[in-house]
Amino acid sequence: MLVVLGCWCGLVARNALVVKADLDQLQADLASGGPTDLKSVHERTSILHADLIALRASGAPVLALAPHLGWLPVVGRDVEVAPNLIDAAIDLLDAGEIVLNAVSPLWPPQPVQGQSALAALAHSLSQLPPQLGEARAAVDRAAGRLEQIDIGSLSPSIGRQVERLASILPLLRSSFDLLDLSPSLLGFDRPKTYLVLMQNDDELRPTGGFISAVARLTLDRGEIRDLDVRDSYQVDDFQHKPYGWAPEPLLEFMGSQMWLFRDANWSPDFPTSARKAAELYTYGLDTPVDGVLGLNQKAVRDLVNALGPIELEPGQPPVDGSNLIEYMRAAWSPAPEVADIQTWIAGRKDFIAKLMQAILARLQTAPQHIDWPQVGLAAFQTLQSRDVLIWLSDPAVMDILSEQEWDGSVQPSSGDYWMLVDSNIGFNKVNAIIESSIAYTVTMQTDGSADAEMLIHYQHPGPAAPGCEHLQGYTLALSYDQLIQSCYYDYVRLLVPQDAQLKAAAPHPVPGAYLITGQPFDGATRVESEAGKTIFATLFVLERGQAIDLSFAYHLPAVARWTAQDGQYILLIQKQPGAAHRPVSVTLIWPEGYSVSQTSLPPTWSDDRSARFALGLSADQLLSVAWTHP
Repeated sequence: MLVVLGCWCGLVARNALVVKADLDQLQADLASGGPTDLKSVHERTSILHADLIALRASGAPVLALAPHLGWLPVVGRDVEVAPNLIDAAIDLLDAGEIVLNAVSPLWPPQPVQGQSALAALAHSLSQLPPQLGEARAAVDRAAGRLEQIDIGSLSPSIGRQVERLASILPLLRSSFDLLDLSPSLLGFDRPKTYLVLMQNDDELRPTGGFISAVARLTLDRGEIRDLDVRDSYQVDDFQHKPYGWAPEPLLEFMGSQMWLFRDANWSPDFPTSARKAAELYTYGLDTPVDGVLGLNQKAVRDLVNALGPIELEPGQPPVDGSNLIEYMRAAWSPAPEVADIQTWIAGRKDFIAKLMQAILARLQTAPQHIDWPQVGLAAFQTLQSRDVLIWLSDPAVMDILSEQEWDGSVQPSSGDYWMLVDSNIGFNKVNAIIESSIAYTVTMQTDGSADAEMLIHYQHPGPAAPGCEHLQGYTLALSYDQLIQSCYYDYVRLLVPQDAQLKAAAPHPVPGAYLITGQPFDGATRVESEAGKTIFATLFVLERGQAIDLSFAYHLPAVARWTAQDGQYILLIQKQPGAAHRPVSVTLIWPEGYSVSQTSLPPTWSDDRSARFALGLSADQLLSVAWTHP
């Protein structure tokens, strides 16, 4: 019996080592760089799938006992859930095999009957959804197994992996849902027209940047039938049509009387701004659109970096992720051979069309040479960082995008919440160098309410220079760098929970000589409301080489929960699209007698009644803290 037991243990150990080697090899193949060989990935996945099933079979006696071994010290909970974890992994590999069986024959893409390679691939993918029902069912089974596991009770190393896997499953489900809708999105029912807003984050606006240019893209059965790229100033037809009033801050501080296309993204809620952009585009050019995609320079840089070097002009160095931003800024500035200001203004954004056409040409003519996993990873990261936002007129698609928070909407929250929104209204590109940080302090009461204080520090790192000029005259001597080295005119909006009450805010008056309108501003903070949030809004002007601190003190309604036994607080911080990374410090002060039992992030400092947390605001952040009352 001992010999048999030893042989059996050896078999299980061998199968476990084989599975680990399979997984390591698959990860190495995917991380190797260069175009991905789907057939090789399919082969590796099949081997891993078979070996994991063999491990499940050889370890069946132990796995049958595992649910009763939770009493084991240290590893008990890990052992107890092992059957569910292995079965969930097998379910996911089932789904992977089904998908790869369907997709592998289509790769690499090839042109078919006059269609481009990508159009042919789109046509093939549009036929796939009915075949993928079993894959979706396998993912659902895996999700059901993981939902039965209390992740918090697992050892840290296993718990992190399970939590990561659980966080991916909603994305997989959404991917299947989008695949079901892909025929319509690609124009297989009727041609679909989409706008791509080119937002310049050097001139930050609520949804990612000033709308410098716009591309209109029409898809007909997966083929690009029409591509029109133009300066955002060329959309409006105010010489022949009446336009409504611009938002009040643009009218009051910039003297903008009409609400034109270039200012369509004034709302921090992207679906609201996208609908306005679609409305103004259709009004100006009599062209209806089915959706709007917003992206900024960071998103374009990350995409180009994933695609590899792109040649824009013969004899000129190619652009890639390392030099793209420099190229775009240099291309904007007047060239030495340009003789008059009108010629320069008419062509200063031509580089955007060249770049977009070059990217589409790379995607269409040589898709087999593209590292698609890298492109997919870059696209996913830009969606997560809010550098790419999507709004479509199809409610079913919007439900999916909203679930993944890819629509750029102002998020609902049941606890505490804030989103800082900067809007550069200075006719310049100074956001390229502006630095900022945030310190947030919350003092909580046992009734669930709290008093909050926010301090926002802005630093202009450029050379110090006196005075500010709101609008610099456009001449052939003007360079992009001059627009970067300008004063910062920032209309700030702080979105907080509904019914929050402003208690104090330090004013920063702006003299009339600093504003194009000539009217001084007293620096008062205004209280507004939008998207289910209370908004504190004000304007400040930051001179070159100087620093400024904005402060808001306000009372929050019930944002925490306290009982005689425990307490809980959740804070959602939403990142503004296009905004640079901001260091954030959050200090929590809680009622006496409670002790911290759990935090989603480790504190950098704490004592009996307070704790401080450091966050980096490169994406949305969620902080949760739980207490017990001894």
